Amino acid sequence: MPPEPAPRIFISYAWKNQPIAKRLQSDFKRDGVEVFVDYERIIGGDSLPARISAGLDWCNILVLLWSADSTQSYYVTQEWTSAFHLQKRIIACVLDGTPLPALLASRLYLNFTPYETGYIQLCRSLGVTPKVIAEETAPPQALATRLQPQHAEIPVPQPLDEPRDSSPPKRNTIDNPFRREPKPAKPTPMLKPPEVFDDTENDHTKETARVAPLRWSWRKTTGVIIIIIVIAIFFKQQMLCREPSNPTSGEGQTQRITPTEQPAATPAETKPAGTSTPAETKTTQPTVKENAPTEVKLVELDLKLPKPMFIGTPQNLQVAKLEKPLGKPRPPFLAPEGTKNVAAGRPVKSSDEAPVIGELKMITDGDCEAGDGSYVELGPFLQNVTIDLGKKHTIYAILAWHFHKQPRVYYDVIVQVADDANFTSNVATLYNNDLDNSAKMGTGADNHFVETAEGRLIDAKGVQGRYVRLYSNGNSNDDLNHYIEVAVYGKPAGAI
Repeated sequence: MPPEPAPRIFISYAWKNQPIAKRLQSDFKRDGVEVFVDYERIIGGDSLPARISAGLDWCNILVLLWSADSTQSYYVTQEWTSAFHLQKRIIACVLDGTPLPALLASRLYLNFTPYETGYIQLCRSLGVTPKVIAEETAPPQALATRLQPQHAEIPVPQPLDEPRDSSPPKRNTIDNPFRREPKPAKPTPMLKPPEVFDDTENDHTKETARVAPLRWSWRKTTGVIIIIIVIAIFFKQQMLCREPSNPTSGEGQTQRITPTEQPAATPAETKPAGTSTPAETKTTQPTVKENAPTEVKLVELDLKLPKPMFIGTPQNLQVAKLEKPLGKPRPPFLAPEGTKNVAAGRPVKSSDEAPVIGELKMITDGDCEAGDGSYVELGPFLQNVTIDLGKKHTIYAILAWHFHKQPRVYYDVIVQVADDANFTSNVATLYNNDLDNSAKMGTGADNHFVETAEGRLIDAKGVQGRYVRLYSNGNSNDDLNHYIEVAVYGKPAGAI
């Protein structure tokens, strides 16, 4: 009978269970087992489905880390179902008691709570002898006791010959030269010299002597408060005593003069042409700045919103710093007249050049509906999309829809504007809700939010740039990233 081939392991896991997957991979490598795991074998530019298919063809055993997060993961479902149809051996490792799918329910599974016990059982099923686990990852006491030799001798405490005296030990009366004498109690400081009371005084007199210093301190505090009140009243009277300028005399007034307004000349200042002196002209003509700012007319931005697919915020989203819904339509956004969507039809690039669903050009095609065929699905982990506006623009607002068919919260949403495609020149961050700096671009302070048909409107405050980039790192439903539409509202730089 030929020997069984060495195990070649493919680890299938959800993104939130990555710490356990990394620990399992490290233990497998320590014990000499070949492992395929996506974050190590897949690099930037690779096609994710193609690399996963190659990994499934290479392996002969799929270790499935099963949890509540795995039931929501698109790739975990694809991986174990593909392994099932390829007739690969599947070993399910249950992390949190979540029931297995119907196709795997008839198989035996390993309980990975705790991890150490589950790993030893997994090695036994693979025919691998695990090496000694480090002290910090040692098995629990019950497992350690079970792994001890069967005939280990356990010492039995022997009874004492004499009964123990239960009375407290007697104090040693021999003088100890090293014994410290108790320090005398410090006298209580008093604000007044203490008075001497003899033993013939009654209790009322003694109590009066005890509270005498306290009464003195209250008198001092009351005096300080009275002084502060007197000072405050004095300054208030000084302010009230100031006489306001006489509005009819013209003294002390400041008249705001716009470039289009000139003050009317009084009868005393009216003279025949050619009789005014330079000094009189200087006093009667206003000084107008040459570079006075022109008035900008603000109008309500016309936002085309799609049909809502759900109403309200789900109650079971356990997300930190989650923004509460307004419960009413969003207030209108004002922008300079002539502002429009300058991203319409512009080219889009992404960190995932081969989307799982859709094409990148759909992100700027003007379709913001939530139906099938309207969104682009990118791979897991941190992904980004970059829009080239063609030239430098003054940007007033950015409106983005990730996926509003279902209530979801997308993580590590970061929006940036820059002058160059590599985002090294004049980079401005407009939004960042990466609360734990997992994207390595700085800790954000903005809120998480639930995707709705209104999209996420970001105030760009007139920032200038040519390229707009948006990041995301999975969502509350699965590890994937989605974009329906991104609109950038602005005007060419320098336009009034």
